[in-house]
Amino acid sequence: MASAPNNWRVFEAPVSGGPQGARHGTMTVFLAGPATLPSDDDVLEAIAGSVFRMETYGRPALLKLLNNTLATYNLASTARMLALADQLGMPAGTLLDVIGVSTGQSWMGDNIVDVQYDLLLEDVALLRGEVDSLPAGLDDIEASILRARTILGRLDGRS
Repeated sequence: MASAPNNWRVFEAPVSGGPQGARHGTMTVFLAGPATLPSDDDVLEAIAGSVFRMETYGRPALLKLLNNTLATYNLASTARMLALADQLGMPAGTLLDVIGVSTGQSWMGDNIVDVQYDLLLEDVALLRGEVDSLPAGLDDIEASILRARTILGRLDGRS
């Protein structure tokens, strides 16, 4: 980077995986910067389950925004299906159990009660600032999540 002193090694390294990933050393790291040294690789191996290396600064952040926006679509879809199940008289908890072991399974479905959707919504807003438009489906997402949590009887992620 032109603004950093010549003796600095500057990396861009946004991460994904949340608190669980940090605790278990399974973070996903999106990395751009100079060639890594063995000591850098030791740190990455200790904290990351996956490292995606890119040659251009800015690409790691964009990759994370794209991934988190897809995660938000998954979250929105799960929340809306739980509400539809409730509307149709099907216990939403039963549908959530089915989702967890069947073709609808996703990390978002498994974690709908506890996911920090506010961070996802921030990333969606950042990506919207970079592209002309996103596919439909993210309107009123917070209300959909809170409704699904209420239906499941665990408002705000608490049992």
